[in-house]
Amino acid sequence: MIRALDRSTISALAPPEDVIFWMREAMTLVSGGATAMPLRQVFTYGDDVGAMGIMHGYAAGSLASAGVKLIGFPPPEKRRGSSHQGLMILYDSDGLTPVALLDAGVVTAIRTAAATALATDALARPDASTLAILGAGEQARAHLAALPQVRRFRRIQVWARDARKAEEMLAGWRPPAGCTVAVADSVASASRGADVICTVTSAKEPILSASEVSPGAHVNLVGSSSPAAREVDGDVLALGPVFVDSMASAMTQASEFNAERAAGVPIAPLVRGEIGAVLAGQIAGRKSGSEVTIYKSLGVIAQDIALARHVLERAAARGRGDIIRL
Repeated sequence: MIRALDRSTISALAPPEDVIFWMREAMTLVSGGATAMPLRQVFTYGDDVGAMGIMHGYAAGSLASAGVKLIGFPPPEKRRGSSHQGLMILYDSDGLTPVALLDAGVVTAIRTAAATALATDALARPDASTLAILGAGEQARAHLAALPQVRRFRRIQVWARDARKAEEMLAGWRPPAGCTVAVADSVASASRGADVICTVTSAKEPILSASEVSPGAHVNLVGSSSPAAREVDGDVLALGPVFVDSMASAMTQASEFNAERAAGVPIAPLVRGEIGAVLAGQIAGRKSGSEVTIYKSLGVIAQDIALARHVLERAAARGRGDIIRL
């Protein structure tokens, strides 16, 4: 018996504040060695078709589940809704039985934003009050919902190449009490004075420069997840310690790292370690109020498994979803 969960059901059962807690569980397991996560594979079929990505793995401990996520990355002109079209299958560890089928697009959007919020909570200054979001797509919307769960932002500044998309995103969102929002006309004006900066774009070349990052800021690099895209250059990476979700994947598949490595820059000295190790108290996070901290997000299957497992439990308890019998 497999429970099929669509986009609206997953969204209703996974509010940001809960997913952030689930991501803490997942990332602690990752850094504690309680997961098996082969590197993601991406197959490109041509510019007119797009690409397919495959992620799979197993999480032990409290999750005790395996998962496979299949994502299609169509070219922009052929997208029908989410830029991440696909399915996720959750397996129970007892006999590796498939127990749930989920919309992978919404799973990816929600868990990615929650993981960013978790890293922000661990690394940003406690008094962070200004947030800059660079981008206005699906991930930007998810981050707009998740990040105010961990800091009391008084101002949120959004930049996008198409200002109309940024305006539409903010028009459909209700900010927290006491928070003002604005659309910025440039990356520099959006980032100026920001305590937290999130890059959630599809940029192929760097959009954020080191001069636009204030002392003491925390930067989340989220949008670039393919070898052909990067949102910052080495000058930004050199501003402060970099933290990652998984050392194994980041050190081989993070495009910003690979670009610097190709230029002869050693990456290891820039990376302090995994966010899960910070949460577990194994390595230091932020060391001072003036230090710039950076979180490079690639996303790992343990995050998907954690969200899927908890959503499945809620759906089963509330009779949500459609039952498929094979």
